[in-house]
Amino acid sequence: MLRPTALTLLVLITRCASAGTLDIRVDPTPGLDGFSTYTLAILTESSESFRGVDARFSGPMNQLSPFGTRTIFDDDPSELFDLPGFDFRQDSHFLVSASSGILSIGTDETTSSLRGAITGFHRLPQTNPTDFAQIVTDQPDQVDLNLQFDLGPSAGGTGSPLPSFSGSLSDCLLTGCAGPVDPVDPVDPVDPVDPVDPVDPVDPVDPVDPVDPRFGTTAVFAVPKPTPELDGYTTWTVYVETEPSLNLRGFDVAFVGTMNQVNPFGLSTVFTDNNGVFAATGTLVSHDSQFLFRSADALSIGVEESDGFLKGAISGLNQLNLPNPTAIAQITATDGSSIEFSIAIDDESAAGSYIQGRLSFQNIPEPTAWMLLGLSLAVCAGFDARAR
Repeated sequence: MLRPTALTLLVLITRCASAGTLDIRVDPTPGLDGFSTYTLAILTESSESFRGVDARFSGPMNQLSPFGTRTIFDDDPSELFDLPGFDFRQDSHFLVSASSGILSIGTDETTSSLRGAITGFHRLPQTNPTDFAQIVTDQPDQVDLNLQFDLGPSAGGTGSPLPSFSGSLSDCLLTGCAGPVDPVDPVDPVDPVDPVDPVDPVDPVDPVDPVDPRFGTTAVFAVPKPTPELDGYTTWTVYVETEPSLNLRGFDVAFVGTMNQVNPFGLSTVFTDNNGVFAATGTLVSHDSQFLFRSADALSIGVEESDGFLKGAISGLNQLNLPNPTAIAQITATDGSSIEFSIAIDDESAAGSYIQGRLSFQNIPEPTAWMLLGLSLAVCAGFDARAR
């Protein structure tokens, strides 16, 4: 017999009056003594429209898998959860249907995590606040959340910056999620250490032939070229290639390492929108690290750039009739440096791909053919397109 809900705790965590409010409701979990069900929602202002969220929950949480069926989304739970022994209030999952028209990248769940980038909420009927996730746990102090929202403008509104929230469920309930951290005072410099006697050089190892990573359903490769009018730099163009029967719908990628960024007149160049003004500042587009799409052509979540990273989740690419392979980004950096990357790809297959690798910036000649990125690649199933 299910216990009636005795108490609902409502907590509003406000980071900024014009940039969304995180709403957490807590109820005792029916049929699980000591557990609570945490319902998370985003409350927007009248000038905002909730478009998407990049959510990461990690820590001990309850997961149900009726008859081995995974339950990442909220697809007609009555079909399975109403059967004896199952109750959807005991399961941790996203509170949106996978078949409702949303686009998702990198969604996954285990008994210690729930994660994914989801966009397209603004196309669905919404209440305000809008529920987007449910976490069931008996250890809220051990469950960490990291959320970044995409709040676009409503009709006649102005939209907001990308609000983000992080912390444990307990901290968020009691004191509020952490915002930006104040800079730390610099530490006094340490006296230099006496130099170590030089070590005799090691004989160089013969280079290993690059491994062709284009196996399975999806591959990532990159073509390097010396950066024109910028001596000592190389520009890599990064491509995603799918089998002819598949389409690239989206990806969630992070390039990490020191890279060149150009922001003419202080404008953002994370996308190609402002490429027309490079010439006015005496620079070239190839000098910049950026995604090779216009912001209006795709749905994006958590897209950011700095001189240390380029990252973001981008969806809706299957509507653009792009060539295969598809150029998704260019990275420009000094010769001799390296850029680590990881990418989860939605290629319309059931599993998708998760790929990690490194761009090694060497002083290279102009390539005469595709130069495949085959260094340090590890491929495993990482995207789950699922319907319950």
